[in-house]
Amino acid sequence: MAKKTVLSISLTALFFFSTAIPAQETNKEVWGLVWADEFDSPAINTNNWRFDWGSNGWGNGELEYYTGRISNAYIEDGKLVIQSLEQNYRDAEYTSARMKTQGKQSFRFGKIAARMKLPYGQGIWPAFWLMGEDVTNAYSNWPICGEIDIFELVGSKPSTILAALHGPGFSGNEAFKKNYRLKNGRFCDDFHVFSIEWDQNSIKWFIDETNFYSVLRKKIEESGTWVFDKDFFLLMNTAVGGKLSGYPDETTVFPQKFFVDWIRYYRK
Repeated sequence: MAKKTVLSISLTALFFFSTAIPAQETNKEVWGLVWADEFDSPAINTNNWRFDWGSNGWGNGELEYYTGRISNAYIEDGKLVIQSLEQNYRDAEYTSARMKTQGKQSFRFGKIAARMKLPYGQGIWPAFWLMGEDVTNAYSNWPICGEIDIFELVGSKPSTILAALHGPGFSGNEAFKKNYRLKNGRFCDDFHVFSIEWDQNSIKWFIDETNFYSVLRKKIEESGTWVFDKDFFLLMNTAVGGKLSGYPDETTVFPQKFFVDWIRYYRK
């Protein structure tokens, strides 16, 4: 009788945990949800996010002043909006936002996915990416700290994103990288799910569950150093101007809005 009672409790607990934690089946693998921001609160959750501030070009010749003001980052209709404005602010002609989980939420291996609709236009440069938690404040140890670009988009090419991986021996123009182009439409027309699957041996990139790029650890170690066995933090931002995107011109429309419906982190 006692054994039967224990079994009953165990089965109940198993049912509870298997149903209480949402799961996603991808490529015949089952992923359990570990962390998420659904952006369904009135304000941005400061337990998850902090803001960069400044207009020093951020190493890329960018023109914007990043702020944490509500005019540059806010919640609307259950979505985060990163808004880029053409306005004089301090020493800059544009403002935008760059948000990160550094010191608040960190990630190592698993699946990171986000449903987003992107801004567009000449000189507009949105990105969703990760940086190693050991990065210095001045980024002087980049690319040793490691960088995973889930995507970057050059606003003048609104149907194409760039996935990239930076580390010792493979950074900048020598990074592991690949473009993905939509067959129909633009990334500013509708929401898409951008994700990576990351483990000790590889990183894979997906658009709407289509795997379009993979990098193997053994391939990296042929010419560089794999630095992706540690904690990373998330970043998302829209730059205005820069080495990759070029600079705004008379065709660029403001404000530009980067919409984020949700971000989710799964483990197998």
